[in-house]
Amino acid sequence: MKDERWCSPKKRRLIQAFILQPSALILCVLALLSPVLADQNATGNKSQSNSQVTLLPNEHYFPVLIDHIRSARHSIDMAMYIFKTNKWKNNRPSQLATELISARKRGVSVQIILEKSDYNNSLNEENERLATWLGKHKINVRFDSLKKTTHTKMVIIDQRFCFVGSHNFTQSALAYNHEMSLLLDNRAMAKELSAYIADIK
Repeated sequence: MKDERWCSPKKRRLIQAFILQPSALILCVLALLSPVLADQNATGNKSQSNSQVTLLPNEHYFPVLIDHIRSARHSIDMAMYIFKTNKWKNNRPSQLATELISARKRGVSVQIILEKSDYNNSLNEENERLATWLGKHKINVRFDSLKKTTHTKMVIIDQRFCFVGSHNFTQSALAYNHEMSLLLDNRAMAKELSAYIADIK
């Protein structure tokens, strides 16, 4: 006999949040991407052949992201829920922050927006510490409004490469957790996502 408890709204929300999150993320991004590709095909734009989607599960996200930051030439736009660094040599968020500083020193524009919580003081402390560090190197870090949570994890590089998914910038997310993100190589999508980041307040 079918267990009707699985039909309750609460159960459905739990399934969506914890079991189907990676699949839902992939489907949503591909759904957003498909109209762009279809439009390119209809107009005969050859850039369609250069559009790629790469899965970046778990610890595979970090090396790809840091390589793209190192290769950035013009811009890095980022929206992140938490960016938690520390002084340990192998701390991956600290390595990312160091590469962002290097990118800024070679002339790359680096724009970051972070979550500012009205209840999570430890999160605020981590993000403010990061903002102070990067601010000393002329990197623009701003915070969202207390009225709405910014749970986005997104990095756009050179208005072309889009990293979108579940990875926060914490050691756990970048090295140990079950996480799933996508790398989209698509200029039209990058433009839309950068505009989304710019509109966060």
